Amino acid sequence: MKSQIHQLLDKLPFTSSVKCNGIVLPPKRRRWCGSEFRDDDYFFQSAVLEAKKLIFGINNDDNILDIGCGFGCLPIGLNKIFDSINYIGIDVHRPSIDWCKKFISKNTSQLNFIHFNIKNERYNEDGNGFGDDFKFPINSKSQD
Repeated sequence: MKSQIHQLLDKLPFTSSVKCNGIVLPPKRRRWCGSEFRDDDYFFQSAVLEAKKLIFGINNDDNILDIGCGFGCLPIGLNKIFDSINYIGIDVHRPSIDWCKKFISKNTSQLNFIHFNIKNERYNEDGNGFGDDFKFPINSKSQD
């Protein structure tokens, strides 16, 4: 039931996102890292700090693969730090990917999000299992 309510709220324009300093952030109910992340400024500063951790190894136009991207904290920070970055975020949680496609990659082809339909007890109970032939849904050697 709670999941259905969240899906409905995600479709309403006034409950599907919030703005902080002109940056679109996920709604507070979709920030699962702890109660402090429900504060808009804290969430945004956390995103920027995560991106800054990559500054010393990443340059503009490099390729970043983020496995378990959730509702896009890292790409929100990357957008603030880098002028141009090629990013792929993968997650098993379909609503996270749908939100990121709608609000983060909406105006750019450099930020892409892929739903990975793999079973996960918490985020994707109906997903597929994977075996020895497991492969990420990206081209080989396409990421730095």
